[in-house]
Amino acid sequence: MSDDMQAPQELFRNARQAMSMGQNEAAREIFNQILQKHPNSAETLFQLGRLDLQEGQPKRAKRHLQKALRLARKQPEIWYALMDAEIALRDAKGVKKLFSAARAAKLPPKVLKQLASKAQTGNRQGVANLNGVSAAEFERARAAYMTGDFKLAEQTASKLLKRAPKNAPLQAIRAASLAQMGEIPMARRAYEKAIAIDPEYMEARMQLGQLLTGINAFDEALPHLTKALEMAPESPHVHLAMGVLMTRMNNTKKAIEHLEFASKYLSNEPRLYLFLSKAYHAEARHEDATEALARVEEKELSLKERVERIGTFLDLDKLDEAKAQIEALAQAHPDSPAVLRMQARIYTNAGEIDKMRQTVRKLIDLKAAGGDLLLSYARSSKLSRDDPAIAEIERLLKEDAGESTETRYSLAFAMAKLHDDWGDYKTSFAYLKRGNDAQARETTPRLDASSRSFERGRSVYERSRDIWREQNATGYTDASPRAILVTGMPRSGTTLVEQIISSHSIVEPGGELGIVNSRMDEPLKLLALKERPMSPGKLAEIGEDITNAFADMFPGAQAVTDKGIMANIHAGIFRHALPNGRMVVLKRDPRDNCLSMYKNRFAKGTHSYTTDLEALARQYLKFLDIQAYWREHEPDAFYEIRYEDLVENPEEETRRLIDYCDLEWEDACLEFYKNKRQVKTLSAYQVRQKLYSSSIGAWKNYEEELQPLIRILDEGGALEGY
Repeated sequence: MSDDMQAPQELFRNARQAMSMGQNEAAREIFNQILQKHPNSAETLFQLGRLDLQEGQPKRAKRHLQKALRLARKQPEIWYALMDAEIALRDAKGVKKLFSAARAAKLPPKVLKQLASKAQTGNRQGVANLNGVSAAEFERARAAYMTGDFKLAEQTASKLLKRAPKNAPLQAIRAASLAQMGEIPMARRAYEKAIAIDPEYMEARMQLGQLLTGINAFDEALPHLTKALEMAPESPHVHLAMGVLMTRMNNTKKAIEHLEFASKYLSNEPRLYLFLSKAYHAEARHEDATEALARVEEKELSLKERVERIGTFLDLDKLDEAKAQIEALAQAHPDSPAVLRMQARIYTNAGEIDKMRQTVRKLIDLKAAGGDLLLSYARSSKLSRDDPAIAEIERLLKEDAGESTETRYSLAFAMAKLHDDWGDYKTSFAYLKRGNDAQARETTPRLDASSRSFERGRSVYERSRDIWREQNATGYTDASPRAILVTGMPRSGTTLVEQIISSHSIVEPGGELGIVNSRMDEPLKLLALKERPMSPGKLAEIGEDITNAFADMFPGAQAVTDKGIMANIHAGIFRHALPNGRMVVLKRDPRDNCLSMYKNRFAKGTHSYTTDLEALARQYLKFLDIQAYWREHEPDAFYEIRYEDLVENPEEETRRLIDYCDLEWEDACLEFYKNKRQVKTLSAYQVRQKLYSSSIGAWKNYEEELQPLIRILDEGGALEGY
């Protein structure tokens, strides 16, 4: 939408960003700031109206939107939002008057048609018309569906649709029946027909969104569920559907908002608490996640959801419970691929490699292993050339028959690992390039968000440090448990160092929690948007918030590790917020470190730079730049340790490490490989072994192929000292 008054673009971007973060109060404050200088900004008034509608204030929304409309009569978005406000106010006269005004304004036919659909159906609440059939006829189709006779429901709806093809509810009944029968593409088309008939049919929007969520088409599901929520902002079922989608998309803050709203009305819905527990876990709300999971009645779940429930126990570090449950489920469903895959994952995390391999072999026999598990199997040891997994990997690659595009990438990485083990480095690299190039075609390699987060944090730090010094800011000094961060680039040795530290008797292993970054990013982002310093009180509040998150997850613990990749972006702020915390930063020969990243497939949406050698080198240089900044301004904020030094002088380096962490020496820290904790990272196998040096200098086997990376690293000064 164009803006008639050229409001300050930087402020406007900040307000929109605050809205996307769910910080409506901050967004409103910024929009009002714009209006003080630009009272005739139609765009700003429109955005305030949108905020009002989201917050259930249609009367206030109407005032803002009417002002916006006077300034920008031809903008369809304003007309649509204003119609939603009239419908929300249940003002029939207002709806009619607005539509008449739209016709008088000579809006395009497409816009008038959309407004007419809203006006005629009043369909912000999703009530659809039974055009051409009686209520009794429709009820027959609906009753068949409700009693589980999906074939009869589909046949009844299809028959009635021949007589009444413009009946949206019948199309939705047919779609839902087809979905239950496993006919997903046909169900999708039927839902789309229902929506084409009545764009304001909320239930069809919601159900299509749920269907698309179920097949992992998240980006396509989002607009349908967003529209359904606009039409029925008080519907707990729509909030549940949106909460599930947000959980799947890893937008867990939003997921919690929607699921908690739904829980007020759907207190006996097991899927709600399953996804709420997953979202709470992602936000490091361990106690809340455990309580939500306890409310999930297993018998009410599908087999797929029961497996997900066990996965949530695993995520909550309830390894023994997860293992017991999956083994019981495997007895009841010995040939279920979903059950066996979860069982293999649990055995991997527990370090029970032989059991993991046996389980994967069962899946191979069922032709259901998939690329990800075959890659895990290949990583578990050096395979002989007659291992049955190799033939299965080759079959899947040849037939292009992996479960999905993502798992086919894993097959290429698995073959690369096998050929590396056999010393065939040319072939190994060819498979690495095949896997990485395929990922890069789907997700463009780009530097991760850590650089932007660092810049925001740096700007706040530089506005705040003199204030902290002048006011003698002490941060949060009563932290229990103490936070011990282990950070660095991926594949730099962070899992190994966390394993060493967590072998100490008073240290609880946290794994990749990411608590520090997650608790710092939002307040830093808001302060950066508003260009304000961080007060000493806010600094202490952040330290307390981080401590409470650890305490929630690990009640009674004295110290907890958090292997937060790239947590060093806020190193200087962390030091002031939690003066008794500790941060250990790993460094490794950049060529070995980058090669190890290039040789491993990361979860979709993470570390996309690792799929391209030049992008990988530039990301590594960014990491070094961040380290250099904090080394200059806050040299006591972290302890750097070189992976090579740790391997070559394990006792000396381990003693220094434990001393820095302010822990008394224990011999168990040298016997880290005996630690039975759950390991969820790509290093799950390596940390079960004694220290070995075979990975040092591994880059030399690929020196020719790595030249694009080595050139950039060398020009950037990363190879000094190596």
